[in-house]
Amino acid sequence: MAKRILILNGSPKQNGGTSRFLSKLIGVQLAGSHVEYASLRQKSAHADIVRRLSDIDVLVIASPLYVDGILSHVIEFLQAAEEFCTHNVCRFTVYAVSNNGFIEGSHNKSHLKMYECWCRIVRELSDFPGN
Repeated sequence: MAKRILILNGSPKQNGGTSRFLSKLIGVQLAGSHVEYASLRQKSAHADIVRRLSDIDVLVIASPLYVDGILSHVIEFLQAAEEFCTHNVCRFTVYAVSNNGFIEGSHNKSHLKMYECWCRIVRELSDFPGN
């Protein structure tokens, strides 16, 4: 059975910026999987996206790094997803793609650590498998 993958673009830019490009590039590499895309730019779309979480195997979040952290609209989505997974069975693996304009990759460390902490919290609150 093909993996069900949801790729989220966390860019605040209307055209999706580099995060959109990376999302599409990742999707192309996943031939044979059922890949869907969504943007977190509009808060009004978060509820529809969150409802899809119980039906996926993999969640990919591609988001730019701003001031060494997660963008506020992405944090709002993560909070809604955390609440949803507290009351619903969510069994997906999370991959985070952090893009920025820095040469040094070390700037991504805190950004990715935040996603790691979110995964740990949600796993404890929900029925996540131990990955």
